[in-house]
Amino acid sequence: MPVELVRNHGGRLGVFPGGEGCELSHRALEEWSFGGISGLVLCYRSSDGDAVLEWGYDGADVLARAVRHDGDMAALLGWWMENARFSP
Repeated sequence: MPVELVRNHGGRLGVFPGGEGCELSHRALEEWSFGGISGLVLCYRSSDGDAVLEWGYDGADVLARAVRHDGDMAALLGWWMENARFSP
């Protein structure tokens, strides 16, 4: 299941649920929901300084990843919240 893949990748990176969340910390693993859609999102910076989001949807076989090479996590999160999380 994609949500478990996101959780496992977070664990390999040393990022676990229960922190501040992606809006306050650039290394976070958190549950999300919007309307009837929910899942898990992981945010972190790559070794190259890229801003990275990985997310999965509960009950759907969809795993997604988005990267901003300029490292702008706020812009990446804004894009995700406005567009990407809505439909699996």
